[in-house]
Amino acid sequence: MAEIPLRDLLAAFSRAVSATLSVGPALDAFVHAANATLDARRTSVWLHDRRARALSLAAASSADPSGPTRIAADDADAPAARGLRLDRPQMLKGPDETVMLAPLRGWRRALGTLVIEGPPLTDEERLLTQIDELARQLSVGVENVLLLEEVLRQRQRLAQSEKLASLGQFVAGIAHEMNNPLQGVLGHLELLMRTSAAARPLRKELRGIYQEA
Repeated sequence: MAEIPLRDLLAAFSRAVSATLSVGPALDAFVHAANATLDARRTSVWLHDRRARALSLAAASSADPSGPTRIAADDADAPAARGLRLDRPQMLKGPDETVMLAPLRGWRRALGTLVIEGPPLTDEERLLTQIDELARQLSVGVENVLLLEEVLRQRQRLAQSEKLASLGQFVAGIAHEMNNPLQGVLGHLELLMRTSAAARPLRKELRGIYQEA
C-alpha cells in the first residue's frame, strides 16, 4: 500500500479552516479528501459532547439516511462510541465490510472518532499505523479550531454586551432629556385641574393627558 498523503489531507482541512474559521466545513473537506484517497465507501467524523455524554456526526463523505446522527457515548453497539474508548486505531472486520475506527484525542480529553468504512485491507498493520498518525494530527487541528470557535463566541458575547450597555446608556439619556420637559407639563396640568374653574368641564380630558404624560 502506498503512503497516505497526510500533508494533502490535512491541507484540505486547513484551507477550509482559513476560509470559514469553523470546524464543521473543515471536517467536511477532510472526510471527502480522505474518502477519495483511501478509496473507502464512507468516511465520517463524530465529535464528543462531554456535557451531554454523546457523539454527534460532524461530517460524512456521503449521506446515510438510515443511520443516526447522534449516539450515546456509552453505546457499545455504535462503532463511533467504541472508537472513542480506543488508544489507537482498530479494524473491525465483518462479513460484508471492514470498518476502521481511529480515536481523536486532545489535551486530556476525548474529541471524537474517525470512522472509515470499507478501506483496502492490503498491508493492514501499515495502514493502521498511517491512520494513527493521521488521527493524531487531525486531533491537533480539531482541538485548535474548537478553541478558536470558543474564543470567537466569547468575543461575540462581549461585543453584544457592550452594544447592549451602549444602548442602555443611550435610552437612559433620551429618557432623561424627555423627563425634564414632561415634569413641567405634569406640574402645569395638575395645577390647572386643581385651581382653574375654566378647566373643570375638561377635567376628564386633562386627566387623560396627565396620565399619558
